[in-house]
Amino acid sequence: MTTLLTAGFWPVLSKNSSLLLLLAAVLLLPACGGKIIKETEAEPVRKPKVAQPAQTDIPMWLGNPARRFYGSGPWSSEPLQVVWEFKTQWSSGRLHKDPWAGSGWPGQPAVIGERVYFGSADSRVYCFNAKDGSVIWSFKTTDSAKSSPAVSGDYLVIGNLDHTVYCLKTNDGSLVWKYQTGFETDSSPAIVGDRVYIGGEDHFYYCFDLKTGSLIYKQQLGGSVEGGSTIVDGKIYVNTEAGDLYCLNMQDGAVVWKTHIGADSNSTPAVVNGLVYTAAEDGTVRAYKQDTGELIWKFNAEGGLNRRTKEKTGFWASPVVAKGRVYIGSNNGYLYCLNGVDGELVWKHQARAAIWGTSPIAGGRVIFGDKSGWVYSLSPDDGRLISEIRIGENVDATPAILDGHIYIGAWLVPDVEILTEPFHTVSLDRIRTLQPSHIILSGQSHPWDQYASESLAGVFGVIKQANQPILGVCGGHQQIALAYGAPVGLMKRLRPGEGYEGAKRERGYFPVKNTGQGLFKDLPGEVTVWHSHCDEVKQLPNGFRATASNETCKIQAMQHIGRRLYGVQFHPELFDDDHPAGRQIVENFLSL
Repeated sequence: MTTLLTAGFWPVLSKNSSLLLLLAAVLLLPACGGKIIKETEAEPVRKPKVAQPAQTDIPMWLGNPARRFYGSGPWSSEPLQVVWEFKTQWSSGRLHKDPWAGSGWPGQPAVIGERVYFGSADSRVYCFNAKDGSVIWSFKTTDSAKSSPAVSGDYLVIGNLDHTVYCLKTNDGSLVWKYQTGFETDSSPAIVGDRVYIGGEDHFYYCFDLKTGSLIYKQQLGGSVEGGSTIVDGKIYVNTEAGDLYCLNMQDGAVVWKTHIGADSNSTPAVVNGLVYTAAEDGTVRAYKQDTGELIWKFNAEGGLNRRTKEKTGFWASPVVAKGRVYIGSNNGYLYCLNGVDGELVWKHQARAAIWGTSPIAGGRVIFGDKSGWVYSLSPDDGRLISEIRIGENVDATPAILDGHIYIGAWLVPDVEILTEPFHTVSLDRIRTLQPSHIILSGQSHPWDQYASESLAGVFGVIKQANQPILGVCGGHQQIALAYGAPVGLMKRLRPGEGYEGAKRERGYFPVKNTGQGLFKDLPGEVTVWHSHCDEVKQLPNGFRATASNETCKIQAMQHIGRRLYGVQFHPELFDDDHPAGRQIVENFLSL
């Protein structure tokens, strides 16, 4: 038996996470149409050239397969402000027993017309209305969707922590195909024509048919791929965690050249003016020749203020190149502007925390977030701060910017302290020392008659005298009854070999009827929750009232009449999409 002392909020549900739209412009300009360049007298046989129309959507990571469209203005002179927000759900996964929510790294949404598409840490892919944030559809995966989606016509492709590449219909989110790789696919896909290109953490680079998902080729690499890949002039440029930069042939994946960076790189290379720019976790930005992979220059970041991770330097962001300058945020909390020719520092801006998201430049502004939850707007010329706003607790995601509007998600792993105490060390003095905001009592590992009364004296004292809100779950519910002298025993004794070791057992999701009071506020009169018990409270303790019951167990929940003291025989901390009531019950307790 353990007693959970919850300081602050319980990590399952206590805080919100959002995909946010920040309004930074009040004027919208129409997209430029194509225009004809007239023939000149010097070149009388030259055919007219048609200018390409300006890009007006962000269909994939950094705008296109070349990763060169960063967004558009114009901007308002007003400070950044939230127009709408959407709160995601929570999800636990293979790598994270504590639930995640919101949008994580690299996490740039795709914005097409009036729709926003993004993958969430809550194991879903969402489609929103860009104007108001209303959900058009969502698709449930089996783990966090950290990858940035790529959209082409009727198809959306995204990677996932569940080792799967998904292709969905953009109109309704229905599954078109999926492909199981050998490990996670955090990488952000690129779509060129009818082909999908994406790197995997299983050390392979993949090319699929967009419409059918059939494998066209997969090229083995010397390490896993977490960042995106860049496709320019028929070549693919991609980094690996083994510290290598590859140039591959786009048609068949064959290696054109490979150079050793020397450190794990999650960066998506920027390919501009014959150079390939990349960055790595060793805190170094490097530039290589595009045709040979020869190192041209490198810049080393130093120092830093990051307190959230062990590394003080290091780059998880990708370089952005504009007007001959390279812009990139570091784990040390600085946004750097470098000369693209020689790597010399032009300026740096200190944020409040580590910068993992990439920093697009649009309409004369650099936009990025940091791990303290702030979003910044800087001048690309000198790093001057134009505006800033806090949208959450951690912004690892990369913003998508169109028409002076910023679409960006906040990542959240709840930053709370959970103190777990063995039952025999719990006492009122211990509670006064720890000063938790809430107390949660869990179950027991043996029948109650096997515990010495003196070993439970401290817990019973806390139950009867502590001022904090107390919730007893399953065996904790029974502890409360015992503390007040009420009997606890088996629901029903069966024949040897029947039930669970000869006892009736309630295990699984079962409905309970409730009064709508206390922990059941804002819930329907009957909810379905998870049970796992053989014992029950046989009689209400003095000073308590029953708040839930079913045919199997008459006292499924109770609360003290004069104190914030609650017991539930079931397990509200275990809930899912089909049985969400437990979440609301825990939220109601934590709101006390």
